[in-house]
Amino acid sequence: MQHYQEVLAWTKLLLSGLGPMASAGSFNTLSLLYPMERIFEDYVAHCLHKNMPEALGEGARLKTQVGGKALINDHNDKPMFRLHPDIMATEDFTKLVPSLIDIIGYGTAFYFLTLSLKTMPVGIAYAIWAGLGIVLVAIVTAVLYKEIPDWPAMFGIGLIVSGVLVINLFSATGGH
Repeated sequence: MQHYQEVLAWTKLLLSGLGPMASAGSFNTLSLLYPMERIFEDYVAHCLHKNMPEALGEGARLKTQVGGKALINDHNDKPMFRLHPDIMATEDFTKLVPSLIDIIGYGTAFYFLTLSLKTMPVGIAYAIWAGLGIVLVAIVTAVLYKEIPDWPAMFGIGLIVSGVLVINLFSATGGH
C-alpha cells in the first residue's frame, strides 16, 4: 500500500478541487518541478544549430549540460573540480593544431598551478587562478571578438583584480 501514497495524495488534491500549484495547506504531494534551465539550454542549442551553422564551423556539434568532466583526479582517482558547461560547441579533438594548443595550454596551466601549491593553500591558489582566468578571458574576447565589457562588468573585473592584489600583497595565506 505504501507505493500508492503519492498517487493517493494527488488524487485527494485533485478531487478536492485544488490544482498542482504552490499553495499553503495540508496536502503533501510529489512536486512537479521541471529543470527549466535544461529545457531552455536545449532550446537555445537547437536554435543556434539551426540558425547559425556557419558560426559553429564544419563538423562542430553543440552539447548541453556536459557532465562527467573534471579538471583533475585526486590520489584516489576521484574527480575534482567538476565541470558542467551549459552549452559547449565541440569538434571532439578532430583538428590537430587546436587540439595540441588545448593540450599544451592546459598542461602548462596545471604545471604552474602545481608550482604555486608549493607555497600557498589550494583554496587561495584556485581563487587566484579562477579570478585571473576570468580577467584574461574578458581581455581576449575584447581583443579578438570586440566584446567590450560594460561598466558594471569592468567594475566587477576590477574587484577581481583588487582581490587578487589584496591576497598577494597583504594576506598571510598568500604564500609570500
